[in-house]
This record gives sequence, structure tokens and C-alpha cells, in this order.
Amino acid sequence: MRRRKRKRRRRRKRKRRRRRRKRKKRRRRRRWWRKRKRRRKRKRRRKRIRFVFW
Repeated sequence: MRRRKRKRRRRRKRKRRRRRRKRKKRRRRRRWWRKRKRRRKRKRRRKRIRFVFW
């Protein structure tokens, strides 16, 4: 009689889930006396065509 090969069942490891604490977002109030950081807009310089009059 032939022996039947037993299939080995792989056991899945369970990952432990860490519970994250939810952080409450604090709303920042802008104070008017504080300088606001502004992004500088880059101005594109157009090349001017100069007409030369003789």
C-alpha cells in the first residue's frame, strides 16, 4: 500500500494591531500682529521688441 502524503497546513501568524490614539486637531488662530508668510509670485519678464529707427 502506498502511503498518502499529508499536506502540511501552514499556520498564519496573526499580526497584533496597535491601537492608535486619535489626536484632536487644534485649530490655530492667526494673530493679526504676526507676519504672514507669503509666497512670492514670480513675474515673467517679456522680452520687449525694440524698434530701431534710423
